[in-house]
Amino acid sequence: MSVWTTGTEQVKEFRPKGLGYVQFPRISPDGRSIVTLGRSLAGRFGLYLVDEATKEAALLVADDDGRRRLSDPQWATDGKSIYYRDIAERELVIRRRDMRSGDDKEVLRALMEGKAIATRPDPISPDGRYLAYSTYDAVGKTPSGGVSVDVASRGSTLAVVPFPGGGEARQLLRVSAPQSLSWWTWLPDSSGLVVSKVMRESGGQRSELWLVPFTGQPRKMDIDISHWIDPTGGDTFFVPHPDGRQIVYVGAAGKAGAEVWAIENFLPALAAKR
Repeated sequence: MSVWTTGTEQVKEFRPKGLGYVQFPRISPDGRSIVTLGRSLAGRFGLYLVDEATKEAALLVADDDGRRRLSDPQWATDGKSIYYRDIAERELVIRRRDMRSGDDKEVLRALMEGKAIATRPDPISPDGRYLAYSTYDAVGKTPSGGVSVDVASRGSTLAVVPFPGGGEARQLLRVSAPQSLSWWTWLPDSSGLVVSKVMRESGGQRSELWLVPFTGQPRKMDIDISHWIDPTGGDTFFVPHPDGRQIVYVGAAGKAGAEVWAIENFLPALAAKR
């Protein structure tokens, strides 16, 4: 696990004690704790809290049935609770874990008939009013009774729903095959999202970066993302800085390498620096 401190640009690397694997680490608002999905050295998967000072890892929510049900942990802005997704193939289920009492309860459930659903890290808007998700048109049933999706041949939709509690969903962007939606993330002021759109063509595929505001029309951004990658195997990975002046992304470096870059003044984009 690596923690990069802005201003000093120092990077601290460490291995959380007792964990052999981590995914989607998120640092607390006060910088003292990190919540992450992980697997212990004994093989126990779940949601863990890592003390930034001691590097000790404590289990918060266990997945003891052997399936990967937990995803996308996110701190509440006051640091008093953690939200996470409890994965269900045709339902959007969000739970909240109170960090003081340990109480864990469901705060949102929405059924998506005939759709496969996906969220991304930090799906809740910075102002805490909406949760963003994408749906993909289903093409059939899996052996377990779920939905199967061929993203290349089916359309996809980006939408938001009032949070917490749910309500009427609002569609922000819809694309049809052979296009699909890949990665997306909230703007720091909650005014919209930045989305990567995959364009599949006869010679392969390319990706475009789109600005999707709450008010107004989505528009393609004048940023070349052909060298952006997702080290976990997807198309792209990026996130805006909380100050709104930078967007950080992972770029290809050599045959198998990767580098973290930042584009300054990305609204509009002016220059990139490593």
